[in-house]
Amino acid sequence: MAAAAAVVSKVLIEIFESVTEYVNYDDPEAIRQSEDAYRIALAHLAKTWGEQLLELAEEPPTPLTSHDVQTIDALVEKVSAVISQLNDLDRARTLGPGEQRHTALRESDAAILKALEEMAHMMLGLNGPRGVTLWLKANAAPMYRRLYRLSRDIARRNQVLRARRHPWRHDSPSIGNQH
Repeated sequence: MAAAAAVVSKVLIEIFESVTEYVNYDDPEAIRQSEDAYRIALAHLAKTWGEQLLELAEEPPTPLTSHDVQTIDALVEKVSAVISQLNDLDRARTLGPGEQRHTALRESDAAILKALEEMAHMMLGLNGPRGVTLWLKANAAPMYRRLYRLSRDIARRNQVLRARRHPWRHDSPSIGNQH
């Protein structure tokens, strides 16, 4: 278990180090390079979770019920949805000086990083002394919800990167926001 914790910690540190400061997000090439590094690190961790879950279903340490297998399948589908969102950024607009967009990206990153830490903690329990069925009973529902929110947070981050303006806050005054 200590080895698994060390690997997860190393991966999380790699992800933390790949989070950009957005100062160069006025250059499309800088955006691509920063986003590639960040998204690859995130996808690598998600892929590791998916592989652990698939391995659990294919070679369980103890017999699994059909419900256990269905639960694992549902979790793997959510991991796949996270990876799909990470692969969904086909274009990004330069951010320019808009501090609200930078703030929106930082908020998204904070939510994503918090979710990663929570998921990593739950996944570490998989290597613990509890049986798979007990682990699934304790962790499947919270993991499913966390993976759903993680996918949603990445989708929102994608929206911010694609939009000329922040999609759910206005960078500039509009008819309803003019002072």
